[in-house]
Order: sequence, then structure tokens, then C-alpha cells
Amino acid sequence: MEFGTIISSQPRYNLLFQQEDPTLEFCRQNEIGIIPHSVLAKGLLGGSYKPGHLFANDDERRLFNFFQGALFQTIYGVTQQLEEWTKSHGRDLIQLAIAWVLANSAVTSAIVGMKSLAQVENAAKASTWKLTSSELSEVEAIIGNLRPEWIKDQTPEDPPYKYGSY
Repeated sequence: MEFGTIISSQPRYNLLFQQEDPTLEFCRQNEIGIIPHSVLAKGLLGGSYKPGHLFANDDERRLFNFFQGALFQTIYGVTQQLEEWTKSHGRDLIQLAIAWVLANSAVTSAIVGMKSLAQVENAAKASTWKLTSSELSEVEAIIGNLRPEWIKDQTPEDPPYKYGSY
């Protein structure tokens, strides 16, 4: 590298926003660790937010269109189906979100925000879940059929509020 050695990259990468940008492939090819942030999609994959939830004025999520209106309803439907799928596997949505990110061989670890010891203990269980190719296909079938087109086409540089009003 011209300016020094790069040892890691921290892109946004999760089940809902899983676009593969050129940075991820560059990191794979150059053995640079990928440490994704927003693994739980700002809480969308945490199972806590339901339609009608109101965020405080100082919470950035109130500006994001994927927490509003019809788009949120669609995403909520996806998360409910994923929650059912995880329960049938003796797991939960948080564990799936983390295990899915860690299933990418270029990912070295994941940045996940937790607020309690119980959440940390639950999230740690994801490290023991090695998703099979069959499980990954089942999850993609759920998401692929219901994921809004703008999420599929969004680039990592697009701010999440670009497509909504704020």
C-alpha cells in the first residue's frame, strides 16, 4: 500500500443490507480483515421494534425511511419470518444476524451493540452457530423474496435516509 498497511475494513454489512461492494472483494484478495458494523441493522434484526414505534428526537433512526411506513412494514414482515425460522432451529434472530455475517469467510469479527449482560451472553451464542449452505439458502429465500428492491440496489455509500423524508 502506498500509505501504509491496512489490516481491517469496517463496512456496513448485515442480512438486510448485504450488498457486496468492491471493498469486500479487495479485502478478501489482499487478506485484509473485514469487521462489519451495523450487524443488527440499527436494531431491525434485534426483534425489538414493531410498527408504530416512535424514536426520540435525538435518535438518528427516526430519520431513516426503513423505520417508517410501508417500507418498515415490509422489513418487519421479513424479520418476523426470520424469527420463526430461527425458532425452528432453536436460535433467535440476533444469533442468526451475527452468525450470517460471520459465515462470510472474509469477516474476522463483527461489531454489535449490546446494552445488557443478557444480550451479550445471547449474542455470544452466535459464535457456535456455523450456518450450513442449506441454512444459508433457506435464509436467503426468505430475505430474497421479501427484501425491497432499493435495499438490493443500495450502495454502501448511500446514506440510509437518502430515500426517505426527514
